[in-house]
Amino acid sequence: MKWPAQSPDLNPIENAWSNLKRRLHRRPRFPISTTEIFNELREEWLSISDSYFTKLLRSMPTRTKLVELNKREVDEALECYECFEN
Repeated sequence: MKWPAQSPDLNPIENAWSNLKRRLHRRPRFPISTTEIFNELREEWLSISDSYFTKLLRSMPTRTKLVELNKREVDEALECYECFEN
């Protein structure tokens, strides 16, 4: 399978960043200074359990399969559209 360019579905770190962002926004007061942001991001990052990352990694075969299926559906739809175009 060719790896789709910039596919967040296949990039577990994108999910981790999103999780981190949600955690930061749940705080009662959003950090203002660069130092506060760094410290709070670090605190939140360290509080994410190892099991979360394990779950992300274990989800990769399913994610890959879903991307393959979706690509096939898109390719088929494009082929069908091209048939009507000609």
